[in-house]
Amino acid sequence: MWIKDEIGDRYEYESACCGSVQFRTNGPQGGDSGHGGYLEITFDTENCSTSLEANVNGQAYDNVETVTLKFRGDCEMKAALECLEFLSSKLRAISGD
Repeated sequence: MWIKDEIGDRYEYESACCGSVQFRTNGPQGGDSGHGGYLEITFDTENCSTSLEANVNGQAYDNVETVTLKFRGDCEMKAALECLEFLSSKLRAISGD
């Protein structure tokens, strides 16, 4: 599916913890990062009760409020989707959902 501009959406969650995740993408653009395609995923827990930690290149960060991952290139976007599907499947299986 070719996207002419950019699309995105946001999901807010609330239970014992709260926050949101959003994405932005312009979809596949026919090649690597030089062709301009990207997928950006942001987890936002600012002013929320979610405990979020991040580790970037061996550097640990505690009490992170916002984490953004940006995948550039068609293959990278596809790999990100496959990884997210894998995680969803495995985590649902162990949580009983």
